[in-house]
Amino acid sequence: MKDAQFYLLTEIYRLLNGVISVSVFNMEQPIENTVTEYVKTASVSVIPSKTKDSFMGEYLVNLDVVTLVPMNAASEFRLNQIVNEVLPIMCPTPTSHGFNNSSDFAVGRVTNEGSVSFSDTFNTQKRLRRVLEFRILVKQR
Repeated sequence: MKDAQFYLLTEIYRLLNGVISVSVFNMEQPIENTVTEYVKTASVSVIPSKTKDSFMGEYLVNLDVVTLVPMNAASEFRLNQIVNEVLPIMCPTPTSHGFNNSSDFAVGRVTNEGSVSFSDTFNTQKRLRRVLEFRILVKQR
């Protein structure tokens, strides 16, 4: 069995980078005070499974959407705009996705499992975050 994590991270970066209006990072933390809006792959976990003929896995991928705003700002408007750029790219319809199959892996389906919002203080700013969770079924070829 092969691990599809690198494949998924590469595909998510390809799907989002240069297409959405903010920077995209893969499991990296942007340098402090240089990026005020970004999307970052926050975590990847897998639930492996198999049939008698193939290996599969359901990968849970969290994307962290982040905006830094002044301390007196309370609006999540920009955060919601970025989320609404990401969602139709990751899940354009209930039965489609934008992932390219590789020689090793094929994506069967991508579902949006929901999101959780957070806010905290970061230096002199308020950090607004929404973590989006996707369940991605990957079959090894």
